[in-house]
Amino acid sequence: MMMNLSIIGSGNVGKHFIALVQNSKDLNLIQWLSRSESSYQNIKTTSDFKNIRKADVYVICVSDSYIHEVSKTLKLRNKLIVHTSGINHYNILCDNNRRGVFYPLQTFSIENKTQKLEIPMCIET
Repeated sequence: MMMNLSIIGSGNVGKHFIALVQNSKDLNLIQWLSRSESSYQNIKTTSDFKNIRKADVYVICVSDSYIHEVSKTLKLRNKLIVHTSGINHYNILCDNNRRGVFYPLQTFSIENKTQKLEIPMCIET
């Protein structure tokens, strides 16, 4: 069963998640949201948080200090929203949604090209 993802953030983690999703047969990127519109691997971002598409999971890949602010910006209810911070608990996310942490146990850098979904993950919900 294909899982639809919306990725929020255009830093290192966001871009690596984009690459992982593109190389997966079980994941489908339906939207990429970012404060500043940009593109990466021929995928355009949008900064329009008012027109969020329906997804199975919304993955917040922003700096630790912005996770709560981005969570509040998402006008969603009872959806699964996760962040990728290793130092923040899932309760940093607004409680009008199901919450979790999807933390890759690996450092991402621009030079490090992730090609496969073989990254150890810590999951907390």
